[in-house]
Amino acid sequence: MNRLHKYVITFLLLSSSISLLSKSNLEIISSDTLTKWYAERNTNLLDSFYKISIKKNAYILQGNILYYQGKIYYDKGDYLNAIVSLEKAIRLFTVNEKYLEDNNSASLCYMWLGLSYSLINDAGNAQHNFQSGILLAEKNKKYCTSLIIYMNMSYIYYDAQNWNLMYRTLQSALHKTNQCNNPESLIMLYSSLVFATTRLNKMNESTFYLQKCDSIAKYGLQIGGNMFYLSASGDYFEKINQHERSIDSVLKAYNLACVIDDPYYIASVAEQLGRVYLKTRDSKNGLKYLNLALQLSKEYHFVATQKSILQKLESYYRSVEDYKNAFLISKYISLLTDSITEMQNQTQLLLLDVKFETGNKIRKITALEAENLYKQKLLRQQRIIYAVIIFLLLSLLLIAYLIAKNNKRKHKLTQQQLLHLQQEKELEATKTILKVQEEERGRVAKDLHDGLGGMLSGIKLNLSAMKGNVILQQQDAGLFAKSIEQLDKAISEMRRVAHNMMPETLLKFGLTQAIQDYCESINESKIIQLAYKDIGMNERLDNSIEIVLYRIIQELVNNAIKHAQAQNVIIQLVKNEKNVTLTVEDDGKGFDVKTIDKINGFGLTNIQSRVDYLKGNLEIDSQNNIGTSFYITIPV
Repeated sequence: MNRLHKYVITFLLLSSSISLLSKSNLEIISSDTLTKWYAERNTNLLDSFYKISIKKNAYILQGNILYYQGKIYYDKGDYLNAIVSLEKAIRLFTVNEKYLEDNNSASLCYMWLGLSYSLINDAGNAQHNFQSGILLAEKNKKYCTSLIIYMNMSYIYYDAQNWNLMYRTLQSALHKTNQCNNPESLIMLYSSLVFATTRLNKMNESTFYLQKCDSIAKYGLQIGGNMFYLSASGDYFEKINQHERSIDSVLKAYNLACVIDDPYYIASVAEQLGRVYLKTRDSKNGLKYLNLALQLSKEYHFVATQKSILQKLESYYRSVEDYKNAFLISKYISLLTDSITEMQNQTQLLLLDVKFETGNKIRKITALEAENLYKQKLLRQQRIIYAVIIFLLLSLLLIAYLIAKNNKRKHKLTQQQLLHLQQEKELEATKTILKVQEEERGRVAKDLHDGLGGMLSGIKLNLSAMKGNVILQQQDAGLFAKSIEQLDKAISEMRRVAHNMMPETLLKFGLTQAIQDYCESINESKIIQLAYKDIGMNERLDNSIEIVLYRIIQELVNNAIKHAQAQNVIIQLVKNEKNVTLTVEDDGKGFDVKTIDKINGFGLTNIQSRVDYLKGNLEIDSQNNIGTSFYITIPV
């Protein structure tokens, strides 16, 4: 039932996919999806989508599916079909140059082709594909892929026991480590170098590369990397005749190979273990692992491994004078060599068929591309015509828009100029009014102080002189004295009014002294407490600026008393090279700044006019029940 259920789901999926998927949609089936199907060995989906891709002429998808089918054949040990699938894939990939540039599958496809050819003992084709994969990977800056292909290529020479070529290949790979710092790749590289250098008796280098492996292994490795490391360690200890340490390392490597469940690695490590056991004269275990390796090599068609194991078994049987078995194995080696030749011939025939089939596909692709190019040319011409028409229409619209915008800009500029002239007139009017006001204040203050003040002072002196010469009744004497006292108060009040209208201190000693006097006089009244501080006010300002700032302070203090109901006011003047900043802060009831236009009784319009007169800036910050702060900046 489970199998039937699986096939029903697959059928429904494919039925819906065939009708909905276009060629372009098929081409973008993700590599992750294909990798998932490969991992699940879902050959049904791969085969079905391969047929769909043929019908839809989705060549890149065909290539990708063939690539994964080839890997499945490789895993099964069916290297002939693996080669056929991978060759078809690489030919489809090479048709699309952009795909070769953007994708890593083509480089890996060359690698798997190289491995497949090496396992049927076709070293020439194996080397060609490895080199093609390396060149493509480095062209696309896939340096870790290049490193892996180099190492796989070295295994050809390992199987052929050509240690010099293996060593030179690995040295070439060593130069790529600057661009690839993957620990698993590096441990495989250094492990392979240990194998090569021990065979060449370069034991100093072998020790160096084993130490490299040790330093990487300290930080932890995945199972595959650890297996390579232990196998290389075992090979090194075997070479220096530390057979017990060698067996210990290789046994651990064998157990890890079984965990990975890769027949090739199991066979390779089992062969290594059997060889070491025979060196220790433990023929029982030696033959056990060699026969295990031979069985796996036969099952999965590891031709080179089979040949290597059979040579070791032949050598062993000759050493123990078992010539019968030695002869049988020698005969089997000869038959194996013949089968390799036959397999290679069969591969060549199959490749001819692949070339013919893919040649037809490539010709079909070329014809389709030519047709598409013609259609694209016609479409491009139509687009150019439409583009020209649209361009002309847009140009006309743009011209009309620019004309309208220009007219609007001119109108706006005219309005701004009129507004500016109006503002200039208003400012000049304000300046004139303020100037006249201050002049009038000064005149009235002078008249009050010098004229009326002098007259009242004279009357007071006369009355005071009469007081001693006139005999009055007690009641009249009290009234006379009270009149003199009231006269004295009137003179003081008159002087105060005159002082407020135009403080003499302001004119003689400047703004700072005038503010200090003003604060002292207000503080004496105990209505409100003023505090004053200045910074940088060492030199006097222009007379007009000082007068206006003084009036502003007076207005703000009056507002704090009348409207804010404040208890304390802080006045601060700060002068720098460019500006004078006046800050007046009170602890009154505050108000909503947003409603400032609706507040008429605060004298804010008058304050703003004075600030504008000085070409300054006014900022107000106020919060209910907290207080109000006025920040005025005047250029100097």
